[in-house]
Amino acid sequence: GDSVKCAECISKLIDTRRKHGSTIEARRNTLPRYQPPTDVTPKVIDALSLLLDGSPYHATLFNLPEPDPSSPTASTVLDIQSAIYNSLPIVQEIIQLTEQFEQNLITQQIQTRKTRIDAPPLEQLKEIVKREVRSASKLENLYEEVLNHPGTSDELRRSIEASLLQRKRERLYSLDLTDSNKKSLRKDVIEMVNGIVLLKIPNELAWSLYFETADLESIDEYNLRDIRVFLSILPNSSMAQLWRAWLRLKKLPETEEEKETILEDDSDPLDWLLDLWQALPDSVLLRRMTALLQWKQADYHNAIKAAEAALRALSDLQDGMGLQLNQIFKGVNTSLACSLVHLYPPKYHSRALRILDPIIDEDPNQLDCRIARGYVHQAASRWVEARSDFDQVVGITTVDDPRYIEAAEEAAWCQVQAGDVEAGKNGLNQVIEILEDGEDDTAQARAWWRLGRATWEEGNPDSYQETYKQWITALKRSSSFAPAYTSLGIYYSDYIEPRDPTRAS
Repeated sequence: GDSVKCAECISKLIDTRRKHGSTIEARRNTLPRYQPPTDVTPKVIDALSLLLDGSPYHATLFNLPEPDPSSPTASTVLDIQSAIYNSLPIVQEIIQLTEQFEQNLITQQIQTRKTRIDAPPLEQLKEIVKREVRSASKLENLYEEVLNHPGTSDELRRSIEASLLQRKRERLYSLDLTDSNKKSLRKDVIEMVNGIVLLKIPNELAWSLYFETADLESIDEYNLRDIRVFLSILPNSSMAQLWRAWLRLKKLPETEEEKETILEDDSDPLDWLLDLWQALPDSVLLRRMTALLQWKQADYHNAIKAAEAALRALSDLQDGMGLQLNQIFKGVNTSLACSLVHLYPPKYHSRALRILDPIIDEDPNQLDCRIARGYVHQAASRWVEARSDFDQVVGITTVDDPRYIEAAEEAAWCQVQAGDVEAGKNGLNQVIEILEDGEDDTAQARAWWRLGRATWEEGNPDSYQETYKQWITALKRSSSFAPAYTSLGIYYSDYIEPRDPTRAS
């Protein structure tokens, strides 16, 4: 019947195009003169597509009987019958051919266009070519067809789902922010990512996008359950190494079962993070985490470099995804500004204030920024303004928060410097009482030395004698605390009777 004749014609067409592209191409290949090689892949794809639903011949071909594998010689079009009643292998072949063709086309176009006089920079050219090729591509529809096919195995489904997400994400990144399709495509990508995470599917790209686009000011806000799930399904990924470093820093176990058996380890989590910079070249999370650790370890120079790298990566992420990740921006800028405050003060204080003021205006309870701005005011001898920032921190923290002790000490020191010596001494005594229960020798020494400075301001022989005892106590707490030696030198050379130049030196 018509269906058999149609099937025979399509079968021959497919065979011919597999071998020669088309009959025209076949004839060209017989000519004696040289002809440039021609990619026949699109012609094979077109021929195979005649077997799919949507082809003008599909209704006719569907009248063919189902294939009988036990009698392969009973039909002259067994291959077409098999394709009509199970299109999955055909779709898979078309996908494979299309992926190969598009990649070759992109490479070819880049090679051709980059030699032109008016060619844009290479990276820009690559994006232009990719955008052009993918805008006309049918791959995403083919991926969807495989995902919706009843014969698709779980393994194939995961593989195709990964390819589809990769494709959508690349296309999303290639669209300009003004493109009307960017918003809907972003929605598709985010829905795919959330679905993969919800089902705990081991897709590294999806989990990476999930973590990278979570708009959280503090890394502590990430869901620990999500991190542990990720570690269990993708334990060998670079992102897994990142989270292991973070959990080690926080002294948290990788699984619920390990809660009572946390192992001690001397390795520095920061070293782990630095080793990942090449493996995760676009990760905002890695760079902000690195900046945070370096700031906390007082490596301010490198913290600034890492924070600036995080901001560049964040800009690329926001442009690519079409998102505004304001909380991440705020968190990275906090590490940046706080590091700027302490690097060669007051060299970068003006730059730091340009970052700190808007953050505090938006969030008056941002404690780290309040403390940092307090130090800026201190350096400029703006003692009232400095104390206001430190008092704000004291008012919303508790004694077990290290920032409470830091802010309380600095607020008391501001009182001393502003002339309210008695109130400042009371504040310092309260801080010392708390510090003496801890193990921070430097902080104890600094507080005792400051108390001595405050006592010295009373300006009488009794206060000088009391000051001497307080500075000696500072050195007992930390024998390397230099300001105490300096102050004692002044005491011995200028105030003790008789003068003691030997001890003063």
